[in-house]
Amino acid sequence: MIACNTATAAALDIVKSQLPIPVVGVILPGSRAALKVTKNKHLGVIATEGTVRSDAYARTIHQKDAAVKVTSLAAPKFVPVVESNEYRSPIAKRIVMETLAPLKHAGLDTLILGCTHYPLLRPLIQRDGR
Repeated sequence: MIACNTATAAALDIVKSQLPIPVVGVILPGSRAALKVTKNKHLGVIATEGTVRSDAYARTIHQKDAAVKVTSLAAPKFVPVVESNEYRSPIAKRIVMETLAPLKHAGLDTLILGCTHYPLLRPLIQRDGR
């Protein structure tokens, strides 16, 4: 299991080709889960710059349903705020609000947290990132 979204996006196919055992990443399961719950077929993805640049989520989602709109946004400040244990602070709240502002009126009904650090910010994302 490659439990990092960025590592999955960058290296899953390479790792799978080099190992004799099954290897899975987190992008396919995350995409499937989002597709199951979306009502308006407009998904958002927030992730690291590497994951967003790879377009791995959009490609995976479109392989399952080409009609789904995917809006991706890099959130590079989220990892440092989590790793510095500031994810409950006023600074984190400000960072979440500022980062997610471009998505506020995008019409998303489902948001993929495309980094293993981001669930720690989920309360702020749900409250302030709408």
